[in-house]
Amino acid sequence: MLRSLRIINFSVFEDVLIEFSKGLNIITGETGAGKSVLIDSIKMALGERFSKEKQRKPDEKTYIEAVFEEVNVPDEIVERYNVEDILVIRREIDSNGKNKIFVNGYAITLNELKIISQYLVDIHGQHDHQLLLNPENHKNYIDKFVDKSILQKFNDCYERYQNLKSKLRQLIENRSEIEFKRELLQSQLNEIEELQIDLDNDSKLEDRIKFLSNIEKIKNAINNSLQLLSYSEINIEGLLNEVLSNLSSIKDSGESIFNAYTRAEEISYLLNDLVSQLESVFDFENYDPEELNNLIDRKIAIDKLCKKYGPTLEDVLQYKENIVSELDLLSVDDNTIDKLNNDLNNLLEELKLLDNELYLNRLNVFKKLKKDVESILKELELKDAELFLNFQNYNEITKYGSKIPEFLLTTNKGFEPAPLHKIASGGELSRIMLALKSIFSEYDSINTLIFDEVDTGISGKTAKKVGEKLKRLSQKKQLIVITHLPVVAAFGDTHFHIEKTSKGDKTEAIIRQLDDNEKKEILATMIAGRVTEHSLKQALELLAENG
Repeated sequence: MLRSLRIINFSVFEDVLIEFSKGLNIITGETGAGKSVLIDSIKMALGERFSKEKQRKPDEKTYIEAVFEEVNVPDEIVERYNVEDILVIRREIDSNGKNKIFVNGYAITLNELKIISQYLVDIHGQHDHQLLLNPENHKNYIDKFVDKSILQKFNDCYERYQNLKSKLRQLIENRSEIEFKRELLQSQLNEIEELQIDLDNDSKLEDRIKFLSNIEKIKNAINNSLQLLSYSEINIEGLLNEVLSNLSSIKDSGESIFNAYTRAEEISYLLNDLVSQLESVFDFENYDPEELNNLIDRKIAIDKLCKKYGPTLEDVLQYKENIVSELDLLSVDDNTIDKLNNDLNNLLEELKLLDNELYLNRLNVFKKLKKDVESILKELELKDAELFLNFQNYNEITKYGSKIPEFLLTTNKGFEPAPLHKIASGGELSRIMLALKSIFSEYDSINTLIFDEVDTGISGKTAKKVGEKLKRLSQKKQLIVITHLPVVAAFGDTHFHIEKTSKGDKTEAIIRQLDDNEKKEILATMIAGRVTEHSLKQALELLAENG
């Protein structure tokens, strides 16, 4: 339920705090006093976009805070925003129109707020009358009670059908374009595959080219080094062997001489390793002069691929995999189209079955809805009202089905049922909406209902019946009701009154909760336009009967 609402610097409200109660909360006030602004501020708290014109003082912040208790929200919202006993929505709009929204202290977006708000409050106003007059919206009232699994299956199947239908149409219409793309991709694939990229070897190409480019210099340096080390008549290896021979004869003569011999022996081993390493650097005897040219050509080809599909060789290979995958999806041969056509026909048969199941379910739902609505309308002084359902048939299955329901109504005996916009008056629409809201409230988890002038077009006995219905409904839900009728206002558990005052050069609206004596005086004023002995007596009678 909506526990409290704080409004600062919003239209006619400078700074007000309203603390609502359980049950039936009545809001009254003269025309233009600010009742619609109060509803606007609640809508603002629930995610409606802010209009800069509503900022009372443009150089100051606008601040709206709504505190909810005993909310029924999904577990993910409970966990994300730490919802325990209360849920607090706070909106701040600075002088530049910049908007900040918080839920229990967590910053959120406007769209996130709208998702949360759908579980908190259901607002009924004049706009709902227009929705009810539009036959396109009638399915929404029916579908609230349709088996959700049937709706889900139908929606899923319809989406799959449309996606497949779109894919097939695109394949046929864009066949030449697809073929061109296939040729392009295949050409790119051939270009990459032609090189037979080997990451291990091709990543070393540059080093190999650098080596082969200096082959003569390397060959001369290695040959000269080997001559000095081992191959020439007088070489380091031979001289070192003589050193070892001389030292070997005296190595046991003392520790320092033995250490010198050991060092010489180590140098001999290292020298042998060096000679072996130089000998194995390159097989100069089998050197092919064309290898360098071939490697340079390959390097140029690989660099070209990397420039087009890289920048790295790994990227080129990944691009190749992507091409292969895309080519698989771009098959447009006749077999593919035939298969898609067959799949589409099978899916259409499945959709037809689900469409018929949805139609039958809607029909069964309406039987119960008709009985419940007519029962409530009788309570609301529409004793002869009968609700009917007409199905508009379509040649093709739409996203709502091929048979779309529309309400028809007759309010008097002997008349043929007709569309609501042709037969229902404002007062009758108000009562039909109240009947529907009463029924829906039994099935949804929203605890707060707001009715903005639900008593439009009614008076007398009918107004009393509407008040009684609102009172009964408020025993299960929190109701906030804006009314001009004293007989409806008298049913309130809590009564708020809005009135305008002048503050400096600006008009300000204040809202206050009435005590019993104030409530009596406001009802008397609503009855006679002013407080008189007679109107006070009538007000007391209303409170005695309905309060």
